[in-house]
Amino acid sequence: MNYMLNGTGIFRVYRFGDVWCYCEGDCVIAEESPQELERSVVSQNRIWYVFDECLAGRLMG
Repeated sequence: MNYMLNGTGIFRVYRFGDVWCYCEGDCVIAEESPQELERSVVSQNRIWYVFDECLAGRLMG
């Protein structure tokens, strides 16, 4: 389901306005950029998985 509804190409990552969010159950991590979000997610030993390289690459610049 996540893959069909996700417009970022990154598992559990969504964009709400200018904020990037990683949502896993009751854990929500929010940052101002996808790069900062990746660092925060990885530092908390959570899964950072890019399933659509093209889409994610366009968003992450």
